[in-house]
Amino acid sequence: MAREGSPSDTGLYEVIEKHLKNAERPLTCVDLFDKQDVKHRAEDVNVVSNALGHLWRRDFIKRQAAPRSPHDQSKWAYYWPSDEHPGFAKTPRPRIIEAERPLAKTLPQTLLSKPNMTISDDGKNIRIDLPNFTIDIRAK
Repeated sequence: MAREGSPSDTGLYEVIEKHLKNAERPLTCVDLFDKQDVKHRAEDVNVVSNALGHLWRRDFIKRQAAPRSPHDQSKWAYYWPSDEHPGFAKTPRPRIIEAERPLAKTLPQTLLSKPNMTISDDGKNIRIDLPNFTIDIRAK
């Protein structure tokens, strides 16, 4: 059972979902709090922000960087995932860039160099050089 006054108990999640599905653009927590039915269910804008964060962490909604305005300093604008919003730039996806030819390792790569210790990696082994001894670590 939900804690009394929680967003699920007050119906805040359902109202947020309704507004995000009907929105023409991504909405910030301030945009949502300005709606009368959201304001009726949430004490302040922080409750709406927390509910949006909860829905985003569970992957029910998506978010993008929000544009700055004097009325709204929100960092994120949220939208329902089935919608595409041309007014906001899409989050760039990382690209994997493969080398045209394999890179040859001629020398071990030094990962850490201190006056009394050096850690290097030659691709197969990791070597830790100390003043009195050396440790070689290799995969089985």
